[in-house]
Amino acid sequence: MEKKVNGIVIRAVSYGESDKILTIYTLEEGLVSARIKGVKKAGAKLKACSEPFCFAEFVLASSLNRNVVTGASIYDGFYGLREDVVKFYAGSVVLGFLRVFGLEEADKNLFDFAVNAIKNLTYSDVNPYEETVSFILSGLKAAGYEINAEGCCRCGDEIENMAFFDMKSGAFVCGDCAEEGDMRVSLSTYKILKEASGSEKTAEFSEEKNKGLIKALKFLSYYIEAKVSEGIKALKELTEL
Repeated sequence: MEKKVNGIVIRAVSYGESDKILTIYTLEEGLVSARIKGVKKAGAKLKACSEPFCFAEFVLASSLNRNVVTGASIYDGFYGLREDVVKFYAGSVVLGFLRVFGLEEADKNLFDFAVNAIKNLTYSDVNPYEETVSFILSGLKAAGYEINAEGCCRCGDEIENMAFFDMKSGAFVCGDCAEEGDMRVSLSTYKILKEASGSEKTAEFSEEKNKGLIKALKFLSYYIEAKVSEGIKALKELTEL
């Protein structure tokens, strides 16, 4: 029995002499694992479909409860990402996020956020650090781990002096309402996260702005590990470039 799914390859692992096992995040079924045969051979027909970032309609045949890729129509390979090391790592963060938070069920919002982020990184003149912050915030919301940066979660006032973070609720707290156990966070990180969701992406690549964005990404990395006990390797690597 065959079926068609739209998805993006988030991981490809060698299997045997000429095959690979793909992890594909799909619009229809969430995370799907599938074997793709013969793609390590020279001139293999489906070779381009077996690489991370490949966005395609995959034809899957089911055999003994295992999927095998029998065909694919590529929408985009996002090859331009490989020409810029920062954008490549930013795109890899998107794939890593899908691996950690993607479930074996469809999530159209998360799928759309991921594809749009990778498209922006490849074809738009955006700051890759800013695009990554924006994607992670949108992805966390879709996955049920939303970060609330709309002022103090306890009194409702805007945070203007000292910022703290309540890890349990995923929300920021002002200095007046902070309690024991709340984590101190720089005011600049709070402001970046507050602005990231609604602001238009820019091509600004100043050292000062990037330092602030990298600091915010380190905070997001810490938050993700605290929530799901698993990190995103590419996210740590992006902040160390």
